[in-house]
Amino acid sequence: MPQCRRPSCQAQPPGATAGRVGHRPKEEPRPAMPYTRTQILELFRPILSRIDLGILFADASGGLLLCNDMARQILGLDSADEPESLRNLNGLDLLGRIEQCARPDADAAAPDAGGTAASSGCRDASELELQLGGRQQEPRFIQVRSGFVDLPCDQGHLRIVMLRDITRVKYLTDVEISRAQAALLTRDQQMLALLGRIRTIAPSEASVLLQGESGTGKTTLAQSIHARSQRAGGPFVEVNCASIPASLIESELFGHVKGAFTGASQARLGRFRSADGGTLFLDEINEFPLELQPKLLRVLQSGQFEAVGSDRTTSVDVRLITASNQPLRPLVDHGLFRADLYYRIAVIPLLVPPLRERPGDVKLLAEHFIGQLSSPRGSGVPGLADDSLRLLLDYPWPGNVRELSNAVEHGVICATGGAIRAEDLPIDIRMHRSRAIDSGAGAGVGIGAGSGHGAGYGTGSAACSPPDGSDTRQREAIEEALHQSHGNRRLAAELLGVDRSTLWRRMRRLGLA
Repeated sequence: MPQCRRPSCQAQPPGATAGRVGHRPKEEPRPAMPYTRTQILELFRPILSRIDLGILFADASGGLLLCNDMARQILGLDSADEPESLRNLNGLDLLGRIEQCARPDADAAAPDAGGTAASSGCRDASELELQLGGRQQEPRFIQVRSGFVDLPCDQGHLRIVMLRDITRVKYLTDVEISRAQAALLTRDQQMLALLGRIRTIAPSEASVLLQGESGTGKTTLAQSIHARSQRAGGPFVEVNCASIPASLIESELFGHVKGAFTGASQARLGRFRSADGGTLFLDEINEFPLELQPKLLRVLQSGQFEAVGSDRTTSVDVRLITASNQPLRPLVDHGLFRADLYYRIAVIPLLVPPLRERPGDVKLLAEHFIGQLSSPRGSGVPGLADDSLRLLLDYPWPGNVRELSNAVEHGVICATGGAIRAEDLPIDIRMHRSRAIDSGAGAGVGIGAGSGHGAGYGTGSAACSPPDGSDTRQREAIEEALHQSHGNRRLAAELLGVDRSTLWRRMRRLGLA
């Protein structure tokens, strides 16, 4: 007789009870609670001491249960302090700030005993940003994230608060913004007139050509035009034509389909489509390949183009702003740039003056950079000493505002106390006066002698006129070179741009040997 295969008829292991109606299998005993809350926190303690985040654990009411060393450091707590609540951490009601951030109708932040606290960028109830530090302290910015951790076996939950000091990140961001906005900081009449012109033409749809030396702030001016235009809500897409190989620039701008060329494993939209509805900024347009200029011209005329490898026409709505670090007209005259494209992109040509033509802005910009750089570093640099200011005013600034920013940062770092002195500035600036020591020859001799600044825009008399060849000036130049080279005459001669025998003769004649 065949064996029944129904589950109820199968052989049961010893001690087992067959499933019958109304019978409940014997329940296994529940496991013992694995860890208590205190034990869990003790397990966390050695781990939290090794990470670079500030971590605090609290109960539901805000009572502080655990605080790692990094949290103490961020909040300025002494190692002997044992705070009992998130309501009072060195005078800061952290839990109150977290709860206030969770309420969309929360009032603006009010000063605490420990300084000011301002929430910003709060996307939800668990994230905010605090600014700590009173009037007598440097401000610090703290990112705060808060959430809950469920404990096992229905023990409730813990509030976890994570702190990260983002002061350095804020500082770097502010410096970059400061450097960009410095292009708009001026008292110079030329620049004021240019900014006024930008305010006038920005609302139009006309193409704009910005011409000026590298470092004069053309990108920032292009962004200003976009921000004041009807397209401000659209994208601002920047492309540096000189940084893209000629063989790839067509694909970069107009996109390509999959398989259009070797290595095109997937389709690419291109920058024109990315800028649709906004502004496309083509920097260093003077480097744009001549063979692609007809395609660029067609886009400007019709708003249409085909991606590389495609026969499908794409339409875009883009305003074009271009920039060049050398005059385009000579390129047109020599057949290196299409005349019809030039007229199309230069509907509104704007010339950005170099910094050497804005002498009144050098001190203004330098003080602006000092203010931005010295405070976050804690250096407290009050400004420029007279000797360093004279050097800055005499220097031709071939790198323009960008070079001035770097020079000031160099000075802030090297200043050992008090104002920035001449010896705190970069050597190129300190040695500028000594580059034409052999002025009797009628031409500048030495580092940078005979080189023009500004890629064809004219250098101005300050950039190329040799200094006075008097004995006093020559003596000062030689002494400065010897000081910078720590008495090494070979290096001093290299700094001055002369050979060692010439330097030796000058030193003997001036009584320096």
